[in-house]
Amino acid sequence: MPTEQQLRQKTAARENLPENQVGAKATGDDLAEVQAEQNMKGTPNNPHNPQATAVKESYKPGPTPANSTEGTNRDGQGAKGNYTAQRIGNDKGSINFGKIHQNAACTKGVSLNTDDGNHTMYMDIDGKRKGWTTFTGQGNFQLRHGTDNEESNDTIFIEAVNGNIDIIATNGKIRMQGTDIELNAVGSD
Repeated sequence: MPTEQQLRQKTAARENLPENQVGAKATGDDLAEVQAEQNMKGTPNNPHNPQATAVKESYKPGPTPANSTEGTNRDGQGAKGNYTAQRIGNDKGSINFGKIHQNAACTKGVSLNTDDGNHTMYMDIDGKRKGWTTFTGQGNFQLRHGTDNEESNDTIFIEAVNGNIDIIATNGKIRMQGTDIELNAVGSD
């Protein structure tokens, strides 16, 4: 297993490659990929693509007005406002900073969203969910790590410093598989 110093040296060597320098021009497969992206239908404001379509009107960067009720349920006393919210995205997805949830209960510090709003990740920074990180989606959720680790390494680590860990399969089974399964109860009762 490489040492930290060896990893740092490999990273520095990679950063010093000519193709990784500011102003370097793409060549070969990289150039072909850049050209394909430039000519991709739907790429907004692309001078190389006369077929470009505009980004959905609902996706616009800039501040979220205080107590805005446009397309949301933000009316009433205590509705949140945010003058510094920003959005970067297109008709397929976006990244938002400081966006207010539709019911105005919390502010998302950062969120990643697909265009339908059902596939998202957000980190709440205030309200009842301050400090929460939430992933939602219609399909599967996968974590896969450790391809370079040894069998004895702790590759995925989940810890609840205070509170419980709940694993719920509302309409399915819970399956655990491994060369061994260890369950250790360390309570004092």
